[in-house]
Amino acid sequence: MNRRQYIIIASAVLIVIVLAVWLGLIFFSPKKNGPTSNNNQAISIPKTSYTDRLAMLQDLLSKKLGKNKENVLVNIARENNTHIKGIVSVKDDYEGIFLATRVSGEWEIVWDGKSNYSCQDIKEYNFPGEMVSDCTK
Repeated sequence: MNRRQYIIIASAVLIVIVLAVWLGLIFFSPKKNGPTSNNNQAISIPKTSYTDRLAMLQDLLSKKLGKNKENVLVNIARENNTHIKGIVSVKDDYEGIFLATRVSGEWEIVWDGKSNYSCQDIKEYNFPGEMVSDCTK
């Protein structure tokens, strides 16, 4: 084999390797699945601080439970851009779990209570499995 044939074969092998790596990156890289609306167009999610999210949840839960905001304490156990699971405590009265999700871009409490919650009741909100692994089947 002469030098020219060697260069042609080496170039072809190099092109095949580069093409294989490129295709591997396209087909096997993790897909970015951001929150979407019903028509599969990405929705804009405003960034809020942890303190602001706690205050927002405190406000939502105090209204839902009919309690004074000052007596409602909220702790976030797990969260992502579209779902929150946490614990709500009302001074000298109540302690339970809550689940919140974004509905049309706004946060809503979709479940709260002291007992177990049904997987069927929250299925439509698409909570990540690790957030609701304790739901009852």
